[in-house]
Formats: sequence, structure tokens, C-alpha cells
Amino acid sequence: MSINKEELIKRASAVLGRDVSHETIMKTVESLIEKLEKERKS
Repeated sequence: MSINKEELIKRASAVLGRDVSHETIMKTVESLIEKLEKERKS
């Protein structure tokens, strides 16, 4: 399963709304990707 970062960012933006800063969205996406990668390795 490949992770499409841009798609995740778009979804996060849609879910969280416009109030949330781009930086916060990026951090959330980064942490999600890290969790997914850890789960895949274990």
C-alpha cells in the first residue's frame, strides 16, 4: 500500500476545516505516516 501524501493532506484539510493552519495539518499527516510505517514493519 503506497501512501499518497498529497491526498492525505487534502483529506485532513477537508476534515479539519479552514481554521487549522497548514503547519498543523502537515504535522498530523507526518505523524499518521509514521504510525502506518511502524505498523507495516511490525
